[in-house]
Amino acid sequence: MSARLGGFVIHAGFSPTLEAAVRSLQACCDHVVCVDSAISDRSRALQARLGSEHIDHPWRGYGSARRRAPAALQGFDYLFFLDSDEWL
Repeated sequence: MSARLGGFVIHAGFSPTLEAAVRSLQACCDHVVCVDSAISDRSRALQARLGSEHIDHPWRGYGSARRRAPAALQGFDYLFFLDSDEWL
């Protein structure tokens, strides 16, 4: 049995680099979650098109956002995260 990798990206609404971040996680992760702190309809539409899971999470700092995603990725052996301006 192989290890399962879950990935998440933290972002605040739509950014021009969000798609690159999500696609790069999808290339190596079994499931990708996007934690949206600005609750943007535009970013939600992008995530739906890409097939990633969307989580609304009001901004309470990076620590809060980084703690929110693992709850949606329970059962994965490893987690990998990026900010929306990063990609692999």
